[in-house]
Amino acid sequence: MDSYGILNMSKKRTMYGISPKEVRHLLDDCLDKDLRNRPLSTTSSMRDLLKEYLAEKCPTESDGIARTSSTIIDHVQNQILLRTGKSIAEMLSDPQADLVAIREIKEHYKKKSRTTDSKPERHVATAVYFAAVAHALVFHNQKISEYSLDEIHQSLGTIAEKPWITVDLKELYNKALEVCRQDLS
Repeated sequence: MDSYGILNMSKKRTMYGISPKEVRHLLDDCLDKDLRNRPLSTTSSMRDLLKEYLAEKCPTESDGIARTSSTIIDHVQNQILLRTGKSIAEMLSDPQADLVAIREIKEHYKKKSRTTDSKPERHVATAVYFAAVAHALVFHNQKISEYSLDEIHQSLGTIAEKPWITVDLKELYNKALEVCRQDLS
């Protein structure tokens, strides 16, 4: 305000040395808590999105895998596992997790990676897809991907190097890389 009590809009005021534009961006970030509604460009944002995906409950919207189960018992077991409320992270780290449920996770994130317009979301969904593939290799000694072992090996090696990948996923990827190396030699 000037000496007459009139707000002078032409002067840029700052708050604690922060420009009005920076204040606006800060407020936008604080008010928009959903990571998927803003561009993801930093490692920490990618890691946050990955943790969000891993915290999701096991997907149940697609019954395609359950319908193709070889027996009714497989279907019942799958439905019980899906209803236990385990997170994706819990399923991927559980050596006893049912392979049908792991396939469901793989298919869910495959679809998510193909349907999103966001490149960071695509990368994170792909990382979870390959985590399911790695789980099947490590704990069930099965390849559940249409990719060759060599292609899986290359992809896992690339994804494991990303700075936003969690320690648990890196360990799973590294175990799967070892399985691939053994099978390829």
